[in-house]
Amino acid sequence: MCAMIIEGMLGLGDNIHSRAVVRQMLDRHEVWMETPWPSVFHDLVGPRLHLMSRPSKLRTQTNNIARESDKFTAAQSPRGAINHKIWYRHDDIIRQGGFLAAMCHNSGVPVGDFSLPIPDAWRAKAAALLPTELDKPLLVYRPLVSRTEWNGCDQRNPDAAAYVELLGSIRDRFFVVSVADLAQGKEWEVSAGIGADVAFHRGELDFEALAGMVSLADMTWCSPGFMLVLSQALSVPMVAVFGGHESARLYDHGNSSDLFIQPQNPCECLSKTHACDKRIDMAAAKTAIQKFTQGME
Repeated sequence: MCAMIIEGMLGLGDNIHSRAVVRQMLDRHEVWMETPWPSVFHDLVGPRLHLMSRPSKLRTQTNNIARESDKFTAAQSPRGAINHKIWYRHDDIIRQGGFLAAMCHNSGVPVGDFSLPIPDAWRAKAAALLPTELDKPLLVYRPLVSRTEWNGCDQRNPDAAAYVELLGSIRDRFFVVSVADLAQGKEWEVSAGIGADVAFHRGELDFEALAGMVSLADMTWCSPGFMLVLSQALSVPMVAVFGGHESARLYDHGNSSDLFIQPQNPCECLSKTHACDKRIDMAAAKTAIQKFTQGME
């Protein structure tokens, strides 16, 4: 069995999707994986998977590398190992029908399973941050943000007023935990406050606590990004509201636990400059959300 060095991607959602690739590569290789998100691969680490730091200038990734430094191997990757890069281009995404499909295709493997098991200790870490008893179902909320490190946020985000109004139609029925990693002048919220019961907006949650919190949730509420992929990896019911840049087709794996709210004219431009039409049929969306959340009491 030959060794393989995999250069992973930087995004959290991309790393969660990468589990599908890494799991299949382990059938053929001893893998040395470069990633800023080692906890994402916690259950796969062993004699055939070694995790190495992938340095990054991105703020959250750099912080997480430092936070999880003890999870990287101190051993050196073997000489003569095969080099592989997990990647995709925009045309790959459209041609293959989604982000996961494009990633797997470019790695020469079938679309695979990116599900993520959550240790009891992670759930306990998250539960310790909540009231002992909740009198409402738990909803984990991802506010809309913009950041200086990537200029595509405003294009990708749904209409902020619609995003908040749609949640407002059911908000009182849930205990809401809002999660973000904001920093003045670097990353900021662009959606209006929704009166979260608890907010972790300064990156307080490490990945273990974040994943544990989502695993405890009755539902998540998000736009396209890592929370969408994490919710799918944990099979947690999710409402994902889309704006421009991409359509729900690119994330649709046929899961009944996913509710995608799209503009009336979904766009798959994958562009940071296209004037996408983000208008949502609000009446139809609210009806779909009420039906989806029926029984979550």
